[in-house]
Amino acid sequence: MARGENVFYRKDGRFEARYVKGRKTDGKPVYGFCYGRTYEEAREKAERAKQMLKKAESAEEDGKNTISQFCDSWLLANSTRLKPSSCAKYRANIENHIKPFFGTRHPGKIQPEEVDAFTRMLLEEKRLSPKTVRNILALFHSILFYVKKRLKEEPQALDINYPKEPRKMVRVLDKREESALLQILAREMDLSKFGIYLALRTGMRIGVATLLY
Repeated sequence: MARGENVFYRKDGRFEARYVKGRKTDGKPVYGFCYGRTYEEAREKAERAKQMLKKAESAEEDGKNTISQFCDSWLLANSTRLKPSSCAKYRANIENHIKPFFGTRHPGKIQPEEVDAFTRMLLEEKRLSPKTVRNILALFHSILFYVKKRLKEEPQALDINYPKEPRKMVRVLDKREESALLQILAREMDLSKFGIYLALRTGMRIGVATLLY
């Protein structure tokens, strides 16, 4: 059921407010959606989202289309859909890592070698874990995708090489440790202990062993 201003009542009991957040190459609108338990809540969220988009567009017009400026625009454009904790994490990664390295660069002039150098710097100089570096690179890729949608000229396609975490070696119990574990399992045996015992003595995976009881 429509309530006007592109706000609709959904079958799940929520209200959905629709707003135009961009245009396709053929001029057709791309819509964003905000949800609320009431008509007013959904409409207010959509209005805030539209205001954020206007601020982002104004920032791009006033700036020089640098990575730093697009990072700020990306945060503004996505702040309504992100949790405060996620927004704070992304902002920290942008301010501490992405801006210091790429901030003054135009996105269309960044070369793949520079991204590789950025990755090495995070791993070797800042000594961040491969998982943290992958998260930062994924954020950088999201910002570049945002740039691609905002600029008429597409930035150069970049193949980002994500670092892999070294596989952790699985330590096997020695005879003494196995004997000690069996003694513990034998005391007041219950279903949980029996599952561990079954897996230990048969080589069965824990997930399979738990299904048997």
